[in-house]
This record gives sequence, C-alpha cells and structure tokens, in this order.
Amino acid sequence: MLIFITLFILFFSYLDYRALMNGNVNWGFDLAYYINSIYNTSIGRFLITSIPGEDTFVSKTDHGSGIIIAFISLFTYFFKMHFFFFSLFKITWLAIGAIAIYLIAKNRFDDERYGLLFGVGYLFYPMFQITCLSDFRPLNLIITPFLFSFYFYEKKEYFFATIFSLIALSVREEGIYLIIAMYIYFLIKTLNEKNIDQSIKLSLSILLQLIALFSILYPLIKFDLFTTLLHYGRIQFTPEKITYLNFLSFLILLSIFCLPSLFIGLFSFMNLLNLPLYIEYFLVGVPAPFTLYTYVLHYYSSAIPFTYLSIIYSFYKIKKRVKAKNRILIFLIILAVGFFLTLLLVRHTNIRQVYDLNRYLKTDIEEDYYEILKFIDTDSPMAVDGDIAYLFSLRPYIYTTPSFWEVKYNVTTLYKSKYIILPKNETFVEEYNPENKAEYKEILEKLDKNFKKLYEGKIFLLFENENF
Repeated sequence: MLIFITLFILFFSYLDYRALMNGNVNWGFDLAYYINSIYNTSIGRFLITSIPGEDTFVSKTDHGSGIIIAFISLFTYFFKMHFFFFSLFKITWLAIGAIAIYLIAKNRFDDERYGLLFGVGYLFYPMFQITCLSDFRPLNLIITPFLFSFYFYEKKEYFFATIFSLIALSVREEGIYLIIAMYIYFLIKTLNEKNIDQSIKLSLSILLQLIALFSILYPLIKFDLFTTLLHYGRIQFTPEKITYLNFLSFLILLSIFCLPSLFIGLFSFMNLLNLPLYIEYFLVGVPAPFTLYTYVLHYYSSAIPFTYLSIIYSFYKIKKRVKAKNRILIFLIILAVGFFLTLLLVRHTNIRQVYDLNRYLKTDIEEDYYEILKFIDTDSPMAVDGDIAYLFSLRPYIYTTPSFWEVKYNVTTLYKSKYIILPKNETFVEEYNPENKAEYKEILEKLDKNFKKLYEGKIFLLFENENF
C-alpha cells in the first residue's frame, strides 16, 4: 500500500508543480492569497495577507482556514527553497487519506485484500485525482483528517478520533457539516446496537470539539461563522439559478461522483449523508456557474469522503451475493469499468483539463518566471498580474495588478510597489471583461513612460519603480 501511495505522491506532485509553473490554475488570485498569508504567518505577520491592496486578516475576507494556514506556514522554508515542495505538501496530505481508506475497508471486510483493493482504488478514484490536480484550497485538506477520524470512531478509539475530527473541523467551516453528519451515522449505529455507553462517549467527543472550535479556535483566528454563511449564501443563491440546465449539470456532477462504482451505493444511507451538500451544489448554482458542463473544481471535495465510503459499505452488503473465489476480481472489474466510464464522461466537461497532457508541458510563462527572478529581490513589494501572482507571493507584500477582474482594481498598488509584472499584450486581460482592454493599454503605456523596464519576456513585462 505504501509503495502505491509513494508513487502516487511523486507523480502527482510533479504534475501539480508543472501546472503551477505553467500558470495553469483556475484561480491564481486566490492561490496567491493563501500563499502570501502562509508566508506572512511564518515571519510573524500572523494570518495577514496584502493581496486585497492592504494588510488584511485572512478570516476577515475568507473562510475559516486560519488554523491550517498557520500549520502550513511551518513548512515555508521548503516552499522558498523550491516551489515543488508546495505541491509535494499538498499531494502528500491528500494521498495519506488512502491509508485511512485501507484501514476502513480492511476493518469492514476483516480482510487485508479488500483494504488494498479500496485503498489503491481511492488513488484512482477520478474525483479524488481531480481534487489533487485542481488549485490548492484549504477546503480540500479536510478529506484526510476526516477519513482518519471516521476510522477511529468506527473502532471506538475516541481519543484519536477526537484529535483527527478536531483537525478536520479546524481546516475550514465545511468540516462542521461532515463531522455532524458522521456523528448522526455513528449515533444511529450505536443506538441500534443499544449501546448507550458508546452513544454517550460519541456525543461527548463531538460536543467537546464544537466547544473548542467556537470558544478557542475561531476566536483565535477572528472568524465569524454566521457572518460568513450569511454572506456567501446571499451572494450565491438566486431563484433564477434553478433552471433545467442547472439540474442537468447537477446530474452530470452526481454521475462523476457515483459512476465509478456503477452507481452502487447511490441510495445508501452513507451517500444520503451528502444530501445537504448536493442540495447546496444545486441551489447555489455551483455546478453550472457559466454554462452547461462547466464546474468550479475545488467546490466539490467535501462530498468525496461519504461518496467513497458509500462504495465500500455498499460493496460489503452485496459481497454475499458474489462467490467468494470471484469476489475480489468482480469488485475490481466493476471499479475499473466505472472509473473508465467516468473518465469518458469527464471528457465532455471542463474538468478534462486536469487530464490534458499539454497542461503540464513547459510554457513561456515558466521561462519568463525564471528570468524575472534574476532581476528582483525576495522581500520588496510587488504588483503582479493576478493570474500568476501566486508564483511571487512568498514575500511580505504582494498586490495584484489592474488586469485581474477589472482594470481599476487597486491601481494605487502599482505606485507602492518596487516591481510590477504585467502581461505584455492586452489580450491577456480577462476575456469576460473586454471593455477593460483600452484602459489596460493606457496603464501599460503610462508604466512604460514612467517606470524603468527591466525585462521584456515572451509573455510578461517587468518594471521597476525607481522612486520607490
């Protein structure tokens, strides 16, 4: 099992690193936001990011990810040494979840072979691979500690279960839903077993975690859960998003989750625990924010744990219907066919990009990046095009240039930065804001006249503010 996990970590870390160096991320601005806050925390500027244009406490503008950001900051030395270590950290954290799956399946079937089957299968599970190769998000990091928590609750080892559960809760606020859903599952199970003692221990464990979360952890990172829920719910949900195309897009998303097992376990109680998440995906328009077959990759990882666990538990229920000597082979065939069909379905969505070889081939962006490093120091403030700002965010002060979202955004940051990096062609400006191109060109010409041009690459221009 460890050999499979090691090979997966090395291969997918390299792919993720190549995508980062090529600028092939979906939300470069958000990634810069996280990396900058990670770096600042490592130098004593606790959970501070300068990306919005001024020093901002992370939890005031985003979700409750402060605890995990503070933890990741311990590894900043390696990230500055080489950007590959950032990808290595992310993929290693995610891939270790396969060990939890191995333990859960082994315990459920009381057979190590099934642990290996489902543990390795988890590494090939398309939605998990998609999560690994999508942008870094604290949301995705919930999966691994949650799976370990589930395993230890299943074994009734409440100390370790509580530790991993508390880690999952502290990663981001979505962890609250997963932990409560898991609590409902195990509470019903212990009550059905008429094991009141275990029900009380389980309830106390969850209660203590929630008390610690709301009385210690959230105040520490200055995070207000209810304000965040109100804000994001209000800006995302509108009645007009409930359309036929939205519903069809949601069904495609559901198929990407459940087709890998040929829909075995689709209506299992374990998978029904995802129902609130599925309802959210449908109501807020997340599955189809722009067009049919278009998905924002990082939103869906919260549904992975219960979906994959439903596969394990559903296969366990049907094992008696399959002859023992053929059971492993038949389960393997079902998963192989399901994974293959899922990949065929994925080809018709924007998710196919993670399986596109060209995404990982060397590009001019990487060449420009290494040339620019020769001209700049490591600590001076910079204003960088939002799509690639993450590459330069391991510094105290970094701002995004006006080419991201709208041209007028944070124009003043250009003048409080020592270095400025912009696309050399105005067509690099977001295509869905074409009206910004004229303004952008004016700013580029103004910079060309008033700032010293240090480097002109194939994609980007580097300016130095000599009055800084």
